[in-house]
Amino acid sequence: MRSFKLSEMNELFRIENVPDKGLGMITTQHIAQGTLILSEAAIFTMDFKATGRAARRKIDRELQKLSQKDRDQFSALHSCFESKGLMDRVRTNAFLLEPGRGTSEVGIFLTASRINHSCTPNAYHSFNTNSRQLTVFAIKDIPENTEITISYIDHLDYEKRRGILWERYRFTCDCELCEKRGSDRENSDNKFTYIQKVNDLLGEDTYLINPSDALDGMHWQMLALRAEGFGVGMMMAKVYFEASKLAYMHSDLARGKVFGERAIEMRAICLGINHPNVQMMGRFVERSKEQPKTAVWELGEDGIPTNLSEDSFEAWLWEHTKGLKLE
Repeated sequence: MRSFKLSEMNELFRIENVPDKGLGMITTQHIAQGTLILSEAAIFTMDFKATGRAARRKIDRELQKLSQKDRDQFSALHSCFESKGLMDRVRTNAFLLEPGRGTSEVGIFLTASRINHSCTPNAYHSFNTNSRQLTVFAIKDIPENTEITISYIDHLDYEKRRGILWERYRFTCDCELCEKRGSDRENSDNKFTYIQKVNDLLGEDTYLINPSDALDGMHWQMLALRAEGFGVGMMMAKVYFEASKLAYMHSDLARGKVFGERAIEMRAICLGINHPNVQMMGRFVERSKEQPKTAVWELGEDGIPTNLSEDSFEAWLWEHTKGLKLE
């Protein structure tokens, strides 16, 4: 296979042809979970909503600022659209800098653009607004000579994932999750659908009125995510964060602390300990601790048990649930 040398190459990976995918990022050694794989500045940023001549002029101006080597690498980036024009190359390779914030600023990153998609990725990408760098962290242990993948989209059921990936990128995913068939796919889809339904139902009113029901939903989300191979990730960080808020709301400082530490750890694996969103989550956890609403589950931090087996500790942690099981 042909290797492709890029300016941002480092000792952890190489860029080479991947069957049926074009170029991809391959590990050159074992990479441990939580390792920073890549930190890269954009060659330029722009408003993704820009269209027509204004957008083309913006791209032309930005390209003129680059070295010839970087312009050549930009021209070598894949475009999944028929016209293969400048804007289509940007549409194919752009990373949204602050998803979820209602902004449309995107960046072009020459090396990160070579990372292919998987619905069950082994790495997570994000933009650090402090350093102005796109970072990629390993969210699983990745063996040597393994492709590094990220997810281009949110976790949805199969048909929705398939439709979005085709509309935006013109390919059909063949990852482990998408290759499921029959009842296995149906069960997987049902889990993701229910995870979203729980998210929609949860909120402060539910936390106050039906705390055990709320914790049941979070426990089910956690079990479903683990079952689908998402034991570590931003979705799991959210589950633990919400469980921490719930525990603190009802004066359970012990479980609130454990859930909060797990939420911060999960987010740090994905984003890096110095990412502003990790630091913000830490502040939110501390703020929740200081704002109890009831004493229904009152327990001090010294109530955290020691010398328990892993299974026994998990049983203690989720003790306030009604014991619903993952089907």
